[in-house]
Amino acid sequence: MSFENIQLPDFLIADLYKDCLVDLDFIETKQSALVNIKSGDEARNETVLPGKNLQFMGEHKQKVTVLVNDDKSVFLNRNDLDFLTNVLKACQLSMGDIAIINTYKQAVKFSTLTEELEPRVVILFNIQPQEIDLPFSIPDFQPQVYAGITYLKAPALIEINTSSAEARVLKTKLWTNLQQIFKL
Repeated sequence: MSFENIQLPDFLIADLYKDCLVDLDFIETKQSALVNIKSGDEARNETVLPGKNLQFMGEHKQKVTVLVNDDKSVFLNRNDLDFLTNVLKACQLSMGDIAIINTYKQAVKFSTLTEELEPRVVILFNIQPQEIDLPFSIPDFQPQVYAGITYLKAPALIEINTSSAEARVLKTKLWTNLQQIFKL
């Protein structure tokens, strides 16, 4: 077995080199450019599609968009990202399948989101549908289909990602709805 052809996933490389600051200019790939960002405890790959405005973390292969509102991170803090990654694994998804957009760092509107990313599922953590110009409101953990896109609204990841009894209830509700959305 040759070690020359081993390719490690992005998240593993980021974990291996989390204490190193690496600043790469845009590296052209087939359809996107990746930039390695280091901010506090974050080392993430940001994707910017050519000719598009939205910046997100992930590759969005399965057209699942996760919107968060985090004022302290470029995209998502390490603990919440680890929790989200575990949830994704349970849904048979990875970071390559989703796009994480921090609406605190950039304005996101429904029209821009659908035009640039064409999502099939949008999960809103700590974001009201009206904040992205959706013409309706939905309660937490109630999937809603609009314009061919399934939306799920939930509390902030930091509220779900604790060991309290309330958080366990929130995790159960999130998992139940994700099972329904992804037909698990």
